[in-house]
Amino acid sequence: MDTLTLHLEPGQDLLLSLSEVAQEKQISGFLLGVVGNLSKASFQCPGRDQPTILDGELEIITLNGTFDADGVHLHLSLSDGACQVWGGHLEKGSLILKGADLLLGILKQGQAARSRTKTRLEIAVLPGCPWCASALRL
Repeated sequence: MDTLTLHLEPGQDLLLSLSEVAQEKQISGFLLGVVGNLSKASFQCPGRDQPTILDGELEIITLNGTFDADGVHLHLSLSDGACQVWGGHLEKGSLILKGADLLLGILKQGQAARSRTKTRLEIAVLPGCPWCASALRL
């Protein structure tokens, strides 16, 4: 695995910037580390229909996930001015405040950062059904 550092300037979109680099360089890999802050954060919390949007001086605590030329999948945790911690799935619209430095782990050509699995078959079974019992052994 090779590494690449990426510096983001004030006003840049965190998600879109990483996505653009992956597309331009045709690279895939993992986010290994980050130091920086945001003026605006947009992230999807589990079980909610709309993204949560925070404004202010927001410190990035963690940013984990994968990227490739087809997109990014990142999870963000951050703290606000009251040291309250927030987090979720990173969405477009998360803007850099003063700067952010990212360390990317770049995979070799042909290696995928994300598993591209096909749709799986789901089998429903009924208790005591002999045909269901044989289906489970498949």
